[in-house]
Amino acid sequence: MADTELSKDIGMFTKSDAEWVKANRKELTNNRTIPITLVGLREVGRHPVTNEPETEEVPEDTEAIVTELTSAFKMDLKLDGGVEYEKGDIWVVIDLDDLPIDDDDIVKLLYRDGKYRVVAKDRQGLGMLNRLIIVGRKVD
Repeated sequence: MADTELSKDIGMFTKSDAEWVKANRKELTNNRTIPITLVGLREVGRHPVTNEPETEEVPEDTEAIVTELTSAFKMDLKLDGGVEYEKGDIWVVIDLDDLPIDDDDIVKLLYRDGKYRVVAKDRQGLGMLNRLIIVGRKVD
């Protein structure tokens, strides 16, 4: 089987197929991404008495597919722990290769002059993890 073709065997999704999907993801998302800013927490030191980490917010720019949830309909998609989506939430999909900071450190998103807190995030992929999905909720 050529590396650029999906397996013809309907019942078998191979590692090669997963690698092909990952390699072609950039082409599939071309002209669909927009600039966003991820805000993460970065450890800058330790408290001298308690030795707990001291952190600061660090903005990092990247590209993502953003969907604005403009109606209050219920979606049957759920992330870890389950999330009830609200009107005004955003659904953000970022390629793992485009993450400028560790996904565990992301706490906020800046998108179209709005600030959004991270409500849920989950790594996803077909055969292998290749993207991060974040649900953001607008904050004042």
